Amino acid sequence: MKKQSSRKVKLQSKHRQLAWGDQKIVPELRVNGIWLEQHGFKPGGQVEITVTQNELIIKPIVHGD
Repeated sequence: MKKQSSRKVKLQSKHRQLAWGDQKIVPELRVNGIWLEQHGFKPGGQVEITVTQNELIIKPIVHGD
């Protein structure tokens, strides 16, 4: 049985320069920690992000050796 883990993080604000010179503030999500590696997320690895209404599913992409 898979062990489930839940974390709460705060969305940060990021200033994004738009093509026509304006700036827009967009949400930025930063997650880090040993717990990520313990759940299969390796430094330098790739992830797949699936977006649905009010939900992000982030899965590590595992390449066969």
